[in-house]
Amino acid sequence: MSTPYLQHAHRRHDSSSSQNIDSDGISFSDLRSSNTSYKPVTGYEELDLGDERSSLRPIIDRKPIQSQSASPTFAPVHPVNHDFLSSAAPRPLPQKHLWRTTVCLLLGLLSVPFYVFCGFAWHYHDRPVKSKDQSNSLNSFGNKLATAFPFVFSLVVGHTVKRIGSWKLERGTTLGSLEQIMGSVALGSTIITQALLRRPNILALFLLVTWALSPIGSQSSLQILTVGLRPTVRNFTIPYFNTDAVPGFSEGDFWNGPSLNALFSSSLMAPASIRNSSMDLWGNVKVPDISRLPSSVNSTGWTNVPVLNTTYSSVLGIPLSNLPKQGNTTFFIESSYIALDCYDNVTATEGFYNYTAISGVFEDLQNGTLRNGTYYATIPVNTSTLFPMTFERTFSIAIDGFYRGGTFGTVTEYINDTSTYEPRTLLYQTKYGGVSAWCPITTKYVQSAVECAGTDCFVVAIRPSQLKHANSNLTNLGFIAAYDDFCTYLMLASSADLHDGTSSALELYIGNPDSAPHAGLIYPNITGISASDLGIRLQQVINTYWYGSYDPVSMMGFLDLNMSDLTSTLNLTRNTTATNIFFNEVYVMNFGWFFALLLATSTVLGAALVGAFLSWRIRGPDILGHCSTLLRDTPYVTGVKAGTTMDGFERTRREGATRVKLLDVDPDNEVGYIAVAENVGRPDGGLVRGRYYR
Repeated sequence: MSTPYLQHAHRRHDSSSSQNIDSDGISFSDLRSSNTSYKPVTGYEELDLGDERSSLRPIIDRKPIQSQSASPTFAPVHPVNHDFLSSAAPRPLPQKHLWRTTVCLLLGLLSVPFYVFCGFAWHYHDRPVKSKDQSNSLNSFGNKLATAFPFVFSLVVGHTVKRIGSWKLERGTTLGSLEQIMGSVALGSTIITQALLRRPNILALFLLVTWALSPIGSQSSLQILTVGLRPTVRNFTIPYFNTDAVPGFSEGDFWNGPSLNALFSSSLMAPASIRNSSMDLWGNVKVPDISRLPSSVNSTGWTNVPVLNTTYSSVLGIPLSNLPKQGNTTFFIESSYIALDCYDNVTATEGFYNYTAISGVFEDLQNGTLRNGTYYATIPVNTSTLFPMTFERTFSIAIDGFYRGGTFGTVTEYINDTSTYEPRTLLYQTKYGGVSAWCPITTKYVQSAVECAGTDCFVVAIRPSQLKHANSNLTNLGFIAAYDDFCTYLMLASSADLHDGTSSALELYIGNPDSAPHAGLIYPNITGISASDLGIRLQQVINTYWYGSYDPVSMMGFLDLNMSDLTSTLNLTRNTTATNIFFNEVYVMNFGWFFALLLATSTVLGAALVGAFLSWRIRGPDILGHCSTLLRDTPYVTGVKAGTTMDGFERTRREGATRVKLLDVDPDNEVGYIAVAENVGRPDGGLVRGRYYR
């Protein structure tokens, strides 16, 4: 052993005063002498005090002393333990490498939950969210890991950094490197240590980068797995109501009167929110009146439909089937409706005109002797099995002519007819609040672009149909028997059982749609109504009852449940191809955060393995970073020392009750000496600002 602790022997420069040395003090003649010698010692008794520059402690610059004749004397008044080097009983190095290695390996297991979460993120990526509870559980797991990661990282990496410091010290390193390592056991201490040491080197950069992974790993646990929306696009077929099918009143044997009347009355009396919405009371999509839209036709021939204040062709909409309840669906539908464009000569009248009863002109139509320009109407006969004896009509709808060729029929029979036709004209009259209006009728064939959010549908654009149709001046009301049945059932549905002096829901709706629920209680005064308002309201009434007659059950939301006979169900629906975009909730893994968490977690595991390897290789005691190490080799603590082979924690457990203090152990001298010493309760020895210390 070459030079044990305290190699520097203090020597007296002035040999003449060597006989006056106090047993507890040491004299110095000149602390700046150029001569220095080293001599192994075992205690204060063996010190050779002849060298001028040697000292019990490293020489510290102090203020020069004016008087050179006498050197300051180092005579600490604090109690000195002269046996602090020889008092401990010798013992071999403790065999703690197995325990330390096991601890490091156990610390490495703390990385397992983070690897598991990485596995979850990889597994669930782009998979649908099965339930809200599942996503909440994964989110909660990530939140807990984000909270735990800084503690786990600090625990494992900080422990390994201390292992690296002990390993480097045992093999020899610079003091600066050792201070850099031991000051970097946490993120904050790493930053402060590198800033205070001002040693910009590879080691400092490596430590800063390593500890930067702590907040990155914590944040990545929060960001690695989120819930996003993935669009799923699919095409499918939607059956919808075919307005070109055979109307109920065109079959010659209509027997759906009760259900049709219920459908008609409830539709007219629906609240304003339903009447003005894009869907009717039964969930059918309503077709706007293309001639009454405020916007103009664009370059593609389409007219955009406004969201608000849209005028619809009918109170009743087009039934749809097979509509998905989720996602956004778009498709096109073809439809038609009866359009009225009343003349402006709406006049106030009392009573009805002398119409020609339809029941008496069937033969004239067949013989070709039916006169044009004469208005024909259904006139109730009280002896009829249809009309009760007390029935009294309150309104009348007459027409100025019919088509030849048959009593029943549809305009689809004229699809290849190139003849020129003039539109027929309806004459509408009311008994109470009398008014007469003449309205030419045509058929509008349109194509509608429909968008649905779930099952909530609306027409967003409309244009004239691009398909081949019959002349638009022809309508299904132009067939004499169909028209007669239509008017008969319409009057029965509206005016039956009314009190004298009151009006039906039909008349009240035409006067003011909000008044329809007061049917049988009041009558409207509609003498001031405009031709436009009367025309669109009468059009909506006619279309509601006419198209409702096709199959009232289908109109009520049961398009696939047709209670009509097989003949009427023929071509009742037509198909269109729809596109549905459904946004599924799926788990989305952020690959950047995934690799960040994987790197940070691997750093934790790698640090634990490095710590385990170094713990197996380290032979010496663990003294770095322990306060008890300050007392390991100091003579200013009384009592028996425990020896050099003890770890810091073991020394602390044995001498933890010892009171220590940083003080001046030589307060009586001109230049003091600061050391960690036992606090024996002396009043002197405190540090003083402005005083010089070795």
